[in-house]
Amino acid sequence: MRNVYEVLRDKEAQLRQVQVEVEALRLAAPLLADEADGPELVTRGSHKAEAKGR
Repeated sequence: MRNVYEVLRDKEAQLRQVQVEVEALRLAAPLLADEADGPELVTRGSHKAEAKGR
């Protein structure tokens, strides 16, 4: 059986990796979006405001 602290360290490392990947996707998404008006600047947290408006 694995040590609980080893499991915790592994999960924290996985969480950090996912956070990095999410941030990269937030930066890439506006560049990949197919919008007629051209690319828009998306700031951190703006996706929450957009979701509420839908």
